[in-house]
Amino acid sequence: MNHISRRRLIQLGLLTPLAPSPFYRQPTSLAACVDGKCSNPTQITASTPTSDIPLITNFIWPIVGAPNNDLYKVGDAFGPRLISKKYSWHEGIDIKAEEGTDVIACCSGFVRISADCDERYLNSGKIIQIECYKYDDNNNIQHYRVNYHHLSQRLVRPGDIIRQGTVIGKSGCTGAAWAHLHLEIRRNNIPQNPYSYLAGSLPKNHTVTIQNIINTNGMLQVDSCVTSPWTKLDINRIKVLALDSNNKELDSMYVDFNANHNCGRISSSNDVSYTYTESLIKQVTIKPYDFSTNHSEWRVNFNFSGLSSSNATKIKVEALDCSNQIAEDTKTI
Repeated sequence: MNHISRRRLIQLGLLTPLAPSPFYRQPTSLAACVDGKCSNPTQITASTPTSDIPLITNFIWPIVGAPNNDLYKVGDAFGPRLISKKYSWHEGIDIKAEEGTDVIACCSGFVRISADCDERYLNSGKIIQIECYKYDDNNNIQHYRVNYHHLSQRLVRPGDIIRQGTVIGKSGCTGAAWAHLHLEIRRNNIPQNPYSYLAGSLPKNHTVTIQNIINTNGMLQVDSCVTSPWTKLDINRIKVLALDSNNKELDSMYVDFNANHNCGRISSSNDVSYTYTESLIKQVTIKPYDFSTNHSEWRVNFNFSGLSSSNATKIKVEALDCSNQIAEDTKTI
């Protein structure tokens, strides 16, 4: 396996040398997370990895058997959700697992964080973060950080070099109301849809439905709803297009879950929806249905407004998943 040295990572600006500190120290009073609130938080980060870091080629699921084993289904997926009447953006996926289940490293890398409670991730409970590196299609090195939250045990220390598949901890419910593993894959520290990286693509099974079209003063408002089973949510982009009678695109708008374009991670604390303003005219409002693990489906409404109606005779809405498969619906104006 190829390796990359710490010195080379610093030269590339992918690893920042920190002030000298022990690789690991256990607080005298064990930190704990109760009901999602961080008590006695720490911020222990590895100042250096213990040796050169292996480059990776892929990611694997952090629990053997997930997500196809009924014991390890995805209970909450990446993206917008409504919890207790408040809009939220879920930055990872939740994998159901009984407390004490082995959690393995999705990738080779070095342990950047291993703490009972970290002030940067206040709702995480016991947390491990592994930093890893891989070449992209243009042969440039990209860095990723993989977070494992709500652990009952941590079996690695900051600075450790970890091989893919190594048991790094045990699942639990610290900082959570139910036993599960919350997994995040961050590229350049921006949360990504883990389904884009984990081995084993999921079949297309989402649908999109145009619910209403309103034409006001030459501008269209398009209301649509995307539906998918909770365990299979795999949506990356929703796009609406205004077409003429020859199916030529006249105007379009989209909302992208992974891009900085408008990923929905910033919202008012009191709002039940998130509105992204693309221009003075165009905006997209994301309004999820109330979240419940008892629901069999995930649903979210998208309201697109400001689309030009000039010469448009039909509207098409597309929902794109991580495998570039598209569910669509078309209606005549």
